[in-house]
Amino acid sequence: MTMEQQKIDLSKINLTPLMQQYVEIKNQFLDSLIFYQVGDFYELFFDDAVTAARELAITLTAKNNTGEQNIPLCGVPCHAADYYIIKLARAGFKVVVCDQLEDAQQGKIVKRGVTRVITPGTMTESTLLAEKKASYLMILTADGTQSCSLLVAELMTGMLWATTVPLHHNLKYLEAELVRFTPDEIVIAEDILSVRLLNACKLAGYMATLVRKSGFDGPEYNQADYNLWQNKFQNSQMVQALQTFYRYMLKYQPQALSQFNDLAIYCPQDYLYLDAVTQKTLEITEGLHGDRQSTLFAALDETVTPMGARMFRHCLTHPLKNLGEINARQQAVTYFVQNVLLRQQLRLLLKNLPDVQRVVGRCLLQKGSYNDYQALKDSLGITNEILPLLINLPENLQQVVSMIGNFEPLYKFLSLAINDNKIGTGFDLELDHLRVQADQATQKLLEFEQHE
Repeated sequence: MTMEQQKIDLSKINLTPLMQQYVEIKNQFLDSLIFYQVGDFYELFFDDAVTAARELAITLTAKNNTGEQNIPLCGVPCHAADYYIIKLARAGFKVVVCDQLEDAQQGKIVKRGVTRVITPGTMTESTLLAEKKASYLMILTADGTQSCSLLVAELMTGMLWATTVPLHHNLKYLEAELVRFTPDEIVIAEDILSVRLLNACKLAGYMATLVRKSGFDGPEYNQADYNLWQNKFQNSQMVQALQTFYRYMLKYQPQALSQFNDLAIYCPQDYLYLDAVTQKTLEITEGLHGDRQSTLFAALDETVTPMGARMFRHCLTHPLKNLGEINARQQAVTYFVQNVLLRQQLRLLLKNLPDVQRVVGRCLLQKGSYNDYQALKDSLGITNEILPLLINLPENLQQVVSMIGNFEPLYKFLSLAINDNKIGTGFDLELDHLRVQADQATQKLLEFEQHE
């Protein structure tokens, strides 16, 4: 879903200082729903309130604006906000969380700022992501009238894929790539064919947004910074797509840009061509009625980790054509089929492996929780058990082993930092001091009472 709203002109409407602060933030995110913290609630105003009340089935009321026309209002408790944010994100909405950055003081407007931005294609929270499906953001830019550049980004792994598809035959080649990836969000750069691409994506049921070039440049955008970032890829074919992606991420997930360091250019002809109708009819990853249980993927999936399931799904939607690659894959599978004991040992260890791809992704994005770092430590411990089992792999599989680094120093560091279900003593002096104060709180209170 998309939201097309006009900027609110502060000079033409008399608003309270609180609402003026809200409008200034809202005008920066016109296509998003603003969760604006007011005390213990997140409140939504104007059209945001109308939309959220409808989607979330909550009460729509009104806020009195010092004698002016009442402003539509709805709200949710801060402690339950994630439930409502998840619901809106899964429905295809962008959500901007604006928190209070200081304690409230009488007679003073509380300072507020954007602390979280959630869009369907840039989500990081485990509660928002499907375990066995990668979350993709797709950028489309028309190269004249004959072809289209397609850039696919996976935020949690920092991977970028890119290709070019022809636009003739009623966009059937583009539609085939859309079904292969089933992106959670599509961003289309304004161009001569952008409206046609936008309508095609929406008609196929995808969440798509048209980005106007004039609406991108802001105080944070710096051409020199972009040039440094773009130079990593050394690819002139994807300049417009890369620039659109950069500017979009700069606005919604700026901290993630440094994680994208590789651009994989692929050719759709490298894979067996299956048009969109055929892919859907074969029910490869999604049933005809939208369910995912009666699919080829569900029937064949014997993976024991979320990472393996996502890779297997990618293999199903990208059938190989190159005979050498097919034979190499078959040889690898044959080896593990024949070595039953090794396969069983690996599966037992892998079953206990957390979703390390997404754990690492959140940590790199500085969004990792305590549980993420605990999971990272556990993952490294399991990896240390797996490595000895891979020593005698045949030559064609040794490349896999060579890609596994030495994580022993990191594992020891995390083991010292995290123990007994908490951050370890001696890791942070300020935390140690607070712990001592908390542990001695009762005694300190008794001493204070006696002193008084």
